[in-house]
Amino acid sequence: MLHRRERMADLTFLPWEEPFLPQAAETLVSRFRTRDRIDLSRKLLVLPGARGGRRLMELLSERAAGMGLPLIPPRTGILTVGRLPEALYLPPRPLASPAETRRAWATALEGVQAEVLEVLYPDPQSASDLAARTAIAHSLDSLNRTLGAGGKAFGDVARACEGHFPEKERWEALAMVQEDFWRRLRGAGHMDREEARRLAVRDGAISASGTVILIGVTDLPRVIRAMVEALDSSVHVLVHAPQAMEGFFDPLGLVLPEPWLSFPVPAPKEILVLADKPGDQASLVLGELAALGDAFSPDEVTIGVPDPAVVPFLEQRLGAYGVPFRYAGGFPLTRTSPYRFLDAVASYLSSLSFQAFAALLRHPIVQTLPGCEDGPRVADSYFEDHLPGGISSGTLPSSAGSGPVPKILRSLEDENLLGSLAGTNLLSEWMPKVLRLLGEVFGQRPLDTRQQEDGRTVEACLRLREAARGLHDLPSTLDETCSASEAIRVLLREVREEALPPGADREAVELLGWLEVHTDDAPVLLLTGVNEPVLPEAVNADPFLPNGLRSRLGLEDNRSRQARDAYRLTACLHSKQKVRLVSGRRSPGGDPLRPSRLLLTGTGEDLARRIQRFTLEERIQEGSVEVPPLGILPAAQTGFPLPP
Repeated sequence: MLHRRERMADLTFLPWEEPFLPQAAETLVSRFRTRDRIDLSRKLLVLPGARGGRRLMELLSERAAGMGLPLIPPRTGILTVGRLPEALYLPPRPLASPAETRRAWATALEGVQAEVLEVLYPDPQSASDLAARTAIAHSLDSLNRTLGAGGKAFGDVARACEGHFPEKERWEALAMVQEDFWRRLRGAGHMDREEARRLAVRDGAISASGTVILIGVTDLPRVIRAMVEALDSSVHVLVHAPQAMEGFFDPLGLVLPEPWLSFPVPAPKEILVLADKPGDQASLVLGELAALGDAFSPDEVTIGVPDPAVVPFLEQRLGAYGVPFRYAGGFPLTRTSPYRFLDAVASYLSSLSFQAFAALLRHPIVQTLPGCEDGPRVADSYFEDHLPGGISSGTLPSSAGSGPVPKILRSLEDENLLGSLAGTNLLSEWMPKVLRLLGEVFGQRPLDTRQQEDGRTVEACLRLREAARGLHDLPSTLDETCSASEAIRVLLREVREEALPPGADREAVELLGWLEVHTDDAPVLLLTGVNEPVLPEAVNADPFLPNGLRSRLGLEDNRSRQARDAYRLTACLHSKQKVRLVSGRRSPGGDPLRPSRLLLTGTGEDLARRIQRFTLEERIQEGSVEVPPLGILPAAQTGFPLPP
């Protein structure tokens, strides 16, 4: 049912008794169908997450095929909220790449006067080397993006602190660094993305190549909201809620905090399940899966994981039972063989310690290199005999000069391996050398991408190559001279937060983060980690932007997060056929956890029953979900010899 408002957008409310995306796909098809096609080419479809966008395209394609009509997809593809702004304005200069942006922060820190640096950091020497400045640059880049989402710069925060927060001097120093950061980007012929967005809003330089359609978008950062509002009538919104709840949403279909903060989330105590530790949460999920029997296929079940700490326990339990699963968050790049190899190389080159040398030899790929096959045993034997601190020709005992350790050193320091990483060079010029090292080490044997480990190795190398290309193409004004170990650290920091996507498996149970749960159309939801401060997410002790300062600046704060998550959970409870909410009592470290405040809403007997459910001393019965043995059987012989 369409409800038209004269201001800002046209809102369509889709009842939440049914899954959202199938209804959204049907609405789009019916609205934009012509006699001979379904034409979405001039539409900007915007969803909260990328997975929801891919699923919407599947549903649209299936619907078009069923009607025998061609589907003309959006020219821009389906956008996430974060990608929408760059489709609405044209920056006056090319936007800096992520690598250029972070290098500009790092070089700006290098030029900061000592007295200014002392205001920012208790120990100014901590920002003296490239690796430390790179870590700080990533922190400042993240801070810039957070403030940029609210249309603010560092100087705006300094003015907001006056008379209210004691951090004014610190933010004034940060504003000086940001001014130098902008100047360095301009000198390189580029522009900061956050600055470009603010200027586009200020100058009214906002336009769209077609109609913007917000699909299940519950909140918008202030700067993106200002862009959408500037589009006036060319905005449509699909809201997953009954039209009777129109007063719970603003004119752009975004949740209003006040009504949702006091809204009683309809979670009867029958769907609440308590567990002790994360492992117990995983066991309870297994029990729920077993109880489903043949009523639902694996692809009709979604496991929600707002708390990433629960994921390893779920993966272990599901894998032990042979239940196919697919974690949408992907496999951390930091756990791949190429990443760990470069990390070990950087540690060795920077310290030349025997400990780093032995750790490098223990990497499985190093043991495949000529002359290094028996490296770990040789290193252990040498350590027992000599207790070395360093590992170089000048520190080796003379009696060991012709032994196996020098032979291994000579193999590693071959000009095709670590020998190519001696001395200093420009950061950009180190990148081809690092990539050649990866090729030399991981190209010793053919890799079969059909095998999971080989596939991850290939994908990790491709990600590292892409990041290295960004650093290799740095403008000269953002480049600097460094050692190979520093260059490798900079490269690894660029990809540290990335994850490799899981392979496609339609028979797998999906493990989804909280952002994607609402737009998932599986009929069964098993939601784990329903605890504070994960659901809703709360930020109170941020060293730069505590919650009170966020509220004063108009940034996303705890109230807006709670309102957003109250709506999403309510929509899920209404649209799923079966829901279980699993709340833990303790963290992986044994610390006590509180149940989510979303489960403690409402009044009267229902709230009393929920509180009683959480406060009664109910215990998980040992063995209620039997987990098969994961290691050797007690009577079996181990192949791992314990040292005396």
